[in-house]
Amino acid sequence: MQKQADQVSDRRVAIVGLGYVGLPLALSFHEAGLSVVGIDASATRVAELAAGNSPIDDVADARLAAAVAGGMRVVGVG
Repeated sequence: MQKQADQVSDRRVAIVGLGYVGLPLALSFHEAGLSVVGIDASATRVAELAAGNSPIDDVADARLAAAVAGGMRVVGVG
């Protein structure tokens, strides 16, 4: 039997690619209370995001910094 969406206990999500689609998506999941790991192939992008600096015009640095301080993880691959 499949569980209903409101009965799912796993509240973790991983977003692969933290560009103009992935970063806002990761932030929205984090702000909704899920545990988020953002993954990107660019070490430069990972360092920039982990420092709370958003390269995406629609994402304010303060919003990103708050998410990182609140536990959203940003990691690289490789």
